[in-house]
Amino acid sequence: VIEHIRILDTGVVDLMLKSLAHPMQYKAGQFAFLRFAGDAELHPFTIASDVKSSGALRFVIKPLGDYTRTLAHTLVPGQGVEVEGPYGQFNFEDDRSRQIWLAGGIGVTPFMARLEYLAAQSGNRNGTKTDFWYCTRTRQDGAFPENLEHLCMEAGVTLHRMIAEEGQRLCADLVRKQLEGNLADVSVWVCGPASLTQCLRHDLLKAGLDRRAFHAENFAMR
Repeated sequence: VIEHIRILDTGVVDLMLKSLAHPMQYKAGQFAFLRFAGDAELHPFTIASDVKSSGALRFVIKPLGDYTRTLAHTLVPGQGVEVEGPYGQFNFEDDRSRQIWLAGGIGVTPFMARLEYLAAQSGNRNGTKTDFWYCTRTRQDGAFPENLEHLCMEAGVTLHRMIAEEGQRLCADLVRKQLEGNLADVSVWVCGPASLTQCLRHDLLKAGLDRRAFHAENFAMR
């Protein structure tokens, strides 16, 4: 059931669900299909929280289409939700010594879950060095989640912000500069618009990144 719902100024729906049965076991970065009361279809959303024994599940939903634009007006606490999952291989699991995370807008959600997980473990115990590039259209968009800096600090992840309205654009050259040109033993994890993903994939592979080390979430399933 919906335990708590918050509507941000940007229209984003921040939703917390409480399991009335067995808690769903999942890995940070995975997604689930949700069917709210009255819906005919299941809809996929990334899980934005670390797995917890309490059974709580957090989803952060941006109004990007006709369906998601209705949720802020139709969802209420106590409402039942059918949850199916988890699915997906965007789980941050590899044997590379360094990870680069790249999020565009609401694509921050799988990284929120991973940061919670790492923070609960008192940082990245396997020694993986991680840089997180968070790209947003405006500074207001980048204000969510409010505890991002704290989470990154607790997780041992270095945060880099890129704000389009201030003329900042993420490109492969910036990533390569951060890595001092060394793409060996690096994995890249991207969740964002297809245009961002395709550009980064093309340029980083051209620069020498191992194709198997580039991981991208399917931001649009239709």
